[in-house]
Amino acid sequence: MMIGFFKEFTPKGQMKPVRKLKLIAINYLNTGFIYHFLPLIPFTLFLKFEYSRFFYVIKCLRLRNTSELSSRNFMKEVRKYYRVQTIKKCEDPAIANDIYNDHIETS
Repeated sequence: MMIGFFKEFTPKGQMKPVRKLKLIAINYLNTGFIYHFLPLIPFTLFLKFEYSRFFYVIKCLRLRNTSELSSRNFMKEVRKYYRVQTIKKCEDPAIANDIYNDHIETS
């Protein structure tokens, strides 16, 4: 679920992906957040009726999303992030030619 708040996206009709965290978060809240959030609610604890066990179908939504959490996809996203960061640093001549500083961004 947390990956969705940081994963860049490309708007329809555009070629350049969006990398601003605020815009990524807004896009995620408007698209996939509900599908990731609903399975976390324990409906069976506070809704008891004859067919309440069918709320486990909502839990099955998690299975659909497990592919997003696979190590292969996660590492693919990490590599893409660092590739973009490296390209940005190489395109700036002041940073690319600086042999004394590594220009690591810290949060």
